[in-house]
Amino acid sequence: MIARRHLVALLTAGSLLAAAPAHAAAPAVTGTVAGASGWTLVLLPASGQSSTVRLAANGAFRLPLGRGARGATLQLLKPSGRYFGPVVLGRAGRGRVFTALSGRAGALGRVKLGAGYATAKAPKPAVRRSGAAQADAHGKPLGAGRLGLVAVKGAHPRARIAAAGGPAADAGADPDADGIPSALDADDDGNGKVDAVDGGSRSAGAGLFSEVYTLMGNSLNANAAGVDAGAIDRFVHDYLVLNFFLDGHQANGAKLNSVDVDCLGLAYCRAGAGTGIVSSSNNSLADRVGTPWTSIDADGDKLPDVPLVPGVMHGQDAWAMAIRPNVTTADIAPGDTFQVHFRTDRGDVVEPTALTLYFVTTPAVATAQGQKISYPATDATLGNRSNPIMLDGDKVDLSFWRPQRAALPGEDGLRDMGHLHYGMTPHVDGGSNEEIGCGAGAYSNLSGTLRAAGATRDSFFNSLMPLQDTSDDAAPSRDRTLGFTLDLGSCLRSHGIDPTGKLVSLPLMATDEPRPGGMDRAVQMLWVCFPGCTVPQQQGGPQAGPQQGGPQPGGGLPDLAVRDLAASESGGSCTLTWAVENRGSAEAPPSRTTVHTPAGDQEVPAESIAAGEARGQQTTVPVPCSGLSVRVAADGPNSLVEYHDDNNEAQATF
Repeated sequence: MIARRHLVALLTAGSLLAAAPAHAAAPAVTGTVAGASGWTLVLLPASGQSSTVRLAANGAFRLPLGRGARGATLQLLKPSGRYFGPVVLGRAGRGRVFTALSGRAGALGRVKLGAGYATAKAPKPAVRRSGAAQADAHGKPLGAGRLGLVAVKGAHPRARIAAAGGPAADAGADPDADGIPSALDADDDGNGKVDAVDGGSRSAGAGLFSEVYTLMGNSLNANAAGVDAGAIDRFVHDYLVLNFFLDGHQANGAKLNSVDVDCLGLAYCRAGAGTGIVSSSNNSLADRVGTPWTSIDADGDKLPDVPLVPGVMHGQDAWAMAIRPNVTTADIAPGDTFQVHFRTDRGDVVEPTALTLYFVTTPAVATAQGQKISYPATDATLGNRSNPIMLDGDKVDLSFWRPQRAALPGEDGLRDMGHLHYGMTPHVDGGSNEEIGCGAGAYSNLSGTLRAAGATRDSFFNSLMPLQDTSDDAAPSRDRTLGFTLDLGSCLRSHGIDPTGKLVSLPLMATDEPRPGGMDRAVQMLWVCFPGCTVPQQQGGPQAGPQQGGPQPGGGLPDLAVRDLAASESGGSCTLTWAVENRGSAEAPPSRTTVHTPAGDQEVPAESIAAGEARGQQTTVPVPCSGLSVRVAADGPNSLVEYHDDNNEAQATF
């Protein structure tokens, strides 16, 4: 599932471990975590099937143990839902610490918070004495405070066993002995490389994928033009999408009835108040697009659902959901932890996963056919649909900058992302929506660190993303560009498409390693024009380059506007109505209208609108109308190419 429309972190109360007989009290570990009121303590066995308890106001806890608790570790989550770190149970000597329980009851006493970990003086019978984690001289596990992104000496033999599916492969195991279990470890083999780009590793983000996708005019890249925290925040708020994609194997053969996600205190999906909305994607049910994710709760457990989507995985059903968090970097970061509840006819299974990586910019073209691209980009920048790159033959020659990811705990600033896969999937204007891969043979003149990627288990991915960067993550630098030449004409002909006179969209895609359900991706969209093609016009007159048929009214493009914004109150809620009108000269494809209110943002799906026509829309917000400030934006995510965008919004205070 790697098409953008198909693409596409997890831990609550209720033990998944086998319960003790009803006539006997289950053994438990008890203690008090000083200064941790409202935190969550997770019991994570090697299997990855977890149970949790919310700490009392004074930090006290009692966590029942089950038959599967031998070898389990204790992990702490902050009230926000973000991962804090492991609980160290005692010193093992020679730079090692104990983190695993024996499965026997024990009073841990006072648990003290450190920098990304906590320490307890556990009684010896409660501690498993084998499998100690590596630590520094102060007893801090090597991976603590770094989300496990650390090079660990001697970790690789264990990691090879894990990669081969051995006993260290389970989500709750710690194959690199850095003190961070694989489900929450950004680098579970201890080689100092993020698992998302490490093909031999188990990713901490299993079943969870991130995506940013922009047109040239909305591009952001730290190397293309200076960016500040405000620009990153706006970009993340407007373009970041998270995709949950779960095949249901966690049910272990039982009938899976539903899937829910407990986000604890995460701002974008906490129960009843999360800001996230369902994003337009084949990963989401069409009738839910634009609605708050937390409102989708068919089983009434107050946790947002991940519904079953028919045929979404190569024709097979899967549990899937795409959401736009609608938050800035203050409220989303690596280490955000979710608990996915798999409701089966044999009981619940809860498995954790963590958000360890997401892009905060996209790749950005630096030069095209030898011409420099100017940034900050606008709708008139070379490479936009209204100002496409003019080809004099079949080949496209590009240089570009890597995208940046958010810094992990222990890192500073943005990071140019290394070891990514790259490719372009052309689409001819007016042609089929099928995603086309050109394969490695269509690319030449590769820059120094680009090479043909090794084959993965997904042959379709190999065709779409045939190149891989071999350089490591690094601080952003304008001097570090990648580049290739794509024989686009030959690629299209190999798929039965004559490119003569065609306008072609070319998404420049960067992805990490594929895993079941998808991968993380960052995309910049650009357009090229084969000799003889018609160049769409933008406001301000014709563009340079060959034209056919002269300028069209409205530039031959849609032009959306919002009018007739009104409000009516009922039962303490406010229903907003408006019309989206297409004032351009071409049909507007399906889009999303964004409604901004103090109660939060909502997205309302808009069907295609013919030129000169309008469609009525409405939504309801759970607050009174009186004094309510509203801003409605047609094509809120700015995914359409329009004649101009300055009339897309309407505002009112009622």
